[in-house]
Amino acid sequence: MDNDSLQYAKAFGETQQLGLALSYPEPKKNAIEVFNDLNNYCPNYESMEDSVYVGPQGPILEELTTLNELYNMDLKFSKTFRWSPGYKQQIIDNIRHQLNWEGASQPKYIFERITNNVFGFDRMKDRIQKVHDMLTTARRDGMIWLEDPEVVFESLDIIKSRIEIAVANLSKLQTIPLHINIEILQLERMPDGPEEYVEITDWDNVDYNGFKDHKLSISFHLKDFTIQVENIEGEELAVIPGGELILQTFISIPRLLNKLQLYRLGAVPVGNIHNYYNAAYARGDLLSVRGQYFYEGLSHPYVSTNYGGYGTWKSVCLGDLTSDMQSNAVNLELEALTLQFIQWATTFTVGRTHPLNPINRAHYGLPEAFSSLYRDSVGQNTRECWNRMRDNVRDNLGFTDDAQVIEACVQVCDNSNCALRDTCEQYYQYTTEREAAVPLTDEQKETMARMLEWSASLGRSNE
Repeated sequence: MDNDSLQYAKAFGETQQLGLALSYPEPKKNAIEVFNDLNNYCPNYESMEDSVYVGPQGPILEELTTLNELYNMDLKFSKTFRWSPGYKQQIIDNIRHQLNWEGASQPKYIFERITNNVFGFDRMKDRIQKVHDMLTTARRDGMIWLEDPEVVFESLDIIKSRIEIAVANLSKLQTIPLHINIEILQLERMPDGPEEYVEITDWDNVDYNGFKDHKLSISFHLKDFTIQVENIEGEELAVIPGGELILQTFISIPRLLNKLQLYRLGAVPVGNIHNYYNAAYARGDLLSVRGQYFYEGLSHPYVSTNYGGYGTWKSVCLGDLTSDMQSNAVNLELEALTLQFIQWATTFTVGRTHPLNPINRAHYGLPEAFSSLYRDSVGQNTRECWNRMRDNVRDNLGFTDDAQVIEACVQVCDNSNCALRDTCEQYYQYTTEREAAVPLTDEQKETMARMLEWSASLGRSNE
């Protein structure tokens, strides 16, 4: 067994114990389905040479690429590890452009622009000096420029091997049912204009010329799960049914290959990551994350409801697990990452967790099955709750007649045995002043039956 196999066997042994206690309902064997499309990915070196760096120059080129992208410059260095001609003038021109002295309406603003940009220029200075010091060290140590594409392919083989080992280990874990997609994404312009990362499906016609924008996507799909809500003392407050949750991490393949060469003997550091609902903004990042949640107009506590409508990607919050999940993603520790995803998706601690959405937006009303501790510590705004439920019935479920919408909302309240019905102004008003609803269509009847089945599950969720 090679070192990678030993490493992942160890990770599997450590995380398997965690998985047995994480989830509700009871964990099951062979519950994880993994689709791994990475073995079809075979770029050629010509497509890589502008974005993957090998040999002693690799770390310097990686640092210089980041610098150039940050400050919109084109600094270069020679194969003797010296700055290329004109680098000083580029820096001077960039600073002058940032200060825009010519646009100053008064003399004092010329000087204020220097003062106001001190922090930004200090960061720029540190980055440029870092590259300068790396070049100096390379010359001092007698480093020789190396061009060996085999090193790149070895790194790509390491990625494939790590994932294969992880997939084999995941098949042995006991968890709640979960689907994982491991895919390669490429950047394409959508018909309506914006760029988006899409899965490569036609492997005979892959655009390897776009290699610099290729991403390794690891997506977790969880359906029909429950969120266990506890307080900081560990007392169970509620078990909230969940719908369909997707968390996608996508990793820049050229950036990861560069990092693997630099940190071949140790863990790859995450560095700065961004949480982008629009993946096209994350082109240069090593790692980005985003998510989606679908469930009767309700919200998962860690998936944003901002930016875009129903069915679009959203920003996510990983909370206390942020650092570990990011590190495990870029180091392809998929066993640990999977179990942490389950923990992230299915647990909530009142009084400690600081979510993107309040936990009471993961359900309507206060179902009778929820504990009195939950009602006292979390509660529910009845007007806001009714408005959310009404908007979902009207906007997402196809009920257009006002009386139909009211009737559907009332039945959700009754079916979940909501404990707030006696004090809910909207419920009282609409149950005492009901108007006859337009008869439901067959499609609406099916939707209503599904709603009643779903809302009934709220009332028995703690049984």
